[in-house]
Amino acid sequence: MKLKNILILTGAALTLGACSDFLVEDCQTGLPESAVFQDIDLIEQNLVTIYNNVRGNYVTQNGWLPLSVGTDETQSGAYQALKEGAERRSLDYGGSSMNSTNTYITQVWNGHITQIAQLSKIIRYMLPQSESDSIESGSQREQLLGECCFLRGSLAMELVMLYGRIPVHDYVLNPDQKMDRKDLDLCWEYVFTDLQNAANYCPKKNDPQRATRYAAMMMLARAYMSAPEDLGLRDWEKATEYLKEVCENGPYDLVEDYADLYDYTTPNTMESIFEWQFSPTSSANCLQWLTGSRAAQGTIPDEGEGCLFAGYDHCLPTEFARTYESEGGLWEVGDQRYDVAIRTDFTHNGYTADYSSVQWEGLGDDYDELEPHIKKYEDPRNDVHAADMGAESSGKNSMYYSGKNICWLRFGDACLLYAECLNETGNQDYALEWVNYVRERGFGWVYKKAQQWTSMSKDEFRQKILDERIRELICERWRRFDLLRTGNYPSLVTERNKWANRFQSLQDYNKLFPIPYDELSQNEDMDSSDQNPGY
Repeated sequence: MKLKNILILTGAALTLGACSDFLVEDCQTGLPESAVFQDIDLIEQNLVTIYNNVRGNYVTQNGWLPLSVGTDETQSGAYQALKEGAERRSLDYGGSSMNSTNTYITQVWNGHITQIAQLSKIIRYMLPQSESDSIESGSQREQLLGECCFLRGSLAMELVMLYGRIPVHDYVLNPDQKMDRKDLDLCWEYVFTDLQNAANYCPKKNDPQRATRYAAMMMLARAYMSAPEDLGLRDWEKATEYLKEVCENGPYDLVEDYADLYDYTTPNTMESIFEWQFSPTSSANCLQWLTGSRAAQGTIPDEGEGCLFAGYDHCLPTEFARTYESEGGLWEVGDQRYDVAIRTDFTHNGYTADYSSVQWEGLGDDYDELEPHIKKYEDPRNDVHAADMGAESSGKNSMYYSGKNICWLRFGDACLLYAECLNETGNQDYALEWVNYVRERGFGWVYKKAQQWTSMSKDEFRQKILDERIRELICERWRRFDLLRTGNYPSLVTERNKWANRFQSLQDYNKLFPIPYDELSQNEDMDSSDQNPGY
């Protein structure tokens, strides 16, 4: 079986030599790059390295934070928004420091483009090398090729949504093609092709630790829901088709208890389509550090950074996302997802945190270290009193070592995307069934008739499903992409994000990040004229 129309995407990073950090095996063994990628076992090892590198976007603040704060769902803590450096503050409300030298924006670009380049190397050598060469159906080679296409297509889609036109290189058809920014329709066609190939070649099974056909189809549906309407690339029918396969024919279902999704004792549930794997001792993530409270760290005796909910207030829910409808917010009385996702109680081990340790900040009325925080990523194994909470201690006693897995793709998300597609394609009755199924779980399966969604206009459904996605997915990194694909960025951010609302500096052009200066200055096929408008 020969692979058709595999397209190689990369940026300037494709010029990396065989002794890059990625190809450690190459450097140590002295094998040329071509020899490394002709050995299926070495390909497997290198692909595992890429999985770990992509997972690394959740390990440090530079990869995760710029895509999480600055929405209508989550915002920076007051200290970060008002006192920390201008680059950091710009993530919420734009301004002059949202520019091509912004470290955070550059890190996101580099993190994505580098892994795309490495995946492209693997794909290049896994393609049929001659007319007699073929890819056997069901072979390890086919599976690895599908996984590479899944990761590359997913990363490329994020880049296109965040930065617009990107450099694309097609080694198969034109090895001399320039590395300039390509037209947007071409960029999206490359994304579609990669994810379609992933759907064709990834195994059709349930394995949340590796890319599968179902993960590829879910991401492909998201791509067709996100592609620009003005270019005629958005396709609700195709997205519906792919999500139907995931939701109706896949081996997934909602877990009975929403809390199990964030319990370290129940990883890789039947709801997990793709889940990043972590451990508090060997491969921890930084999300508790980013979402916890410094007031807790400073005022609960004998705890410090070993307090269950300690952190640095980098990412907090907006007022809209942390309050009930009676207060003008999002949440309905009886929705059990609130207590799972949002921490409101800062009492621990007999002590209640207060603001005394952060008074030096001088934030006046803006102190928010004890306002509701994100609770999903708390790992009791890292608490000083882990044993008292029935948890096996990690021995780290530190907020820096959250070892809980992170769902990247899960069934609850797929159900809501499917409902959105069904509404757009004229089947709202069926869409309501899928939304109400997710909501029923959210209310603990005790679902009052008054809480059920009933027939409404298509436009009202669009608004309501966008809010429902916050309830189900708050602080799971999808909100910026939801706002971009629905055309609600920056309007809802300016309305609901405290800092964007206060400073009123977000502009329409901020929908796209600036192209990093390093790329413009080091890529010989790009220059300052390639910068996104407004920057």
